[in-house]
Amino acid sequence: MDYSLENLKSVLFRHNRAAARSQAASARRLPEPSLLYVRTPTLRKTFMTVGWKPTTLSEIANQEEIRVSSERTDGGYRRWTPIWIVRVGDELYVRSGFGANGSWYRHATTSQAYIKAAGTLYEVGLIRHTDPASVAAVDAAYRQKYSGDPSLPLLLTDEARSTTSLLSPQA
Repeated sequence: MDYSLENLKSVLFRHNRAAARSQAASARRLPEPSLLYVRTPTLRKTFMTVGWKPTTLSEIANQEEIRVSSERTDGGYRRWTPIWIVRVGDELYVRSGFGANGSWYRHATTSQAYIKAAGTLYEVGLIRHTDPASVAAVDAAYRQKYSGDPSLPLLLTDEARSTTSLLSPQA
């Protein structure tokens, strides 16, 4: 059994999250229309305006890599997978190096997705962007941020480009 602090936090978070779901199912209150919230590892909800706050956007974009997961049918999380992230303007983008068949991408696009970045857990949606201008801008961002990494060509293939996705904070 792994008794690391990160694992214990993860187990506690999943347990508390499942309990909160069953209690709140009948009396669910939605946040104000202009606000979204993210769950943090301390299990408190942090409210933020629609889209990413500039400080949050910078904190996440400055990470070398983030971790992504999705929700399982039993309410837990799938395996956390490290992925690269880039910023284009005021938006965050990710890609799957193995295209649409990549395990994390397949699951994140068919169920609720989550990212861990800068010590915080965010509930996110992936919005696929296939227009040539967006794809080219994301290509340039990947080239600039990860220019010295030998794995960069994997994220510049047509298969990976087809999974170019905007990360959108979710309520």
